[in-house]
Amino acid sequence: MFREHQAGHHRIRPAWPATDELTHPYLGYVRKPLRVLPIQGFAPKDFCAATPARFDLLYFYSRKWEPPRNWIREFPFWLRIQGRYFDYVPQDADDALVARYRLRLLRSFKRRGQWVRIYAHERGTSWLR
Repeated sequence: MFREHQAGHHRIRPAWPATDELTHPYLGYVRKPLRVLPIQGFAPKDFCAATPARFDLLYFYSRKWEPPRNWIREFPFWLRIQGRYFDYVPQDADDALVARYRLRLLRSFKRRGQWVRIYAHERGTSWLR
C-alpha cells in the first residue's frame, strides 16, 4: 500500500471493494487495517454528504473497466440500458472532485485499463512528504 505506515491514522475515503482491501489484512493489500470512511461509489450523488473535513485522503479508482474506445459511451441508448439494468453511473470527473475538496494528486497508478489515483487535501499534507 502506498505510504501505509504514514496513512494508518488518517481517514481514507474509498468505495467498495477498496474498503475491504484497506481494512482486511488477510486480503494481502495492507499489513494492518487502515481507517476508511466508505462511500457507495464515485458518482456525484455519492459525494453529497462528504464534506472536506470528513476525510484526509481520497482513494479514487476505476470501479469498472472502461477501455479508451468504449463503444457504449458513443450510444446514449446503451448508456440508459446500462443504468437501468446494471446500475451503471459514470464516475465523477477528477477535476470536479479536485476543485470541490481542494485536493492534490499524490500518486497515480495505471495498468491494463484500470487506474488508481490517491489525493490529499491541500491543507495539512506535510505528513506525506
